[in-house]
Amino acid sequence: MEILAFGVQADEKPLIQQAFRGHHEVRCLDVFLNEDTAPIAAGYEVISTASTPNSAPVSWRSSRPAARG
Repeated sequence: MEILAFGVQADEKPLIQQAFRGHHEVRCLDVFLNEDTAPIAAGYEVISTASTPNSAPVSWRSSRPAARG
């Protein structure tokens, strides 16, 4: 599984990649998820994002049903 992480700062990237090494691939981006960057997330099963007060609302549609616990 490949994870896409938005809003990752440079000093956080090695820590995140190390935490998932051997389990999942992680692609870290320094940009935040918003209406302009949302298309980057297409095709990823897992999206991680940090929200900021200035983030534009983004509607997320998945072709897969939500996991239920």
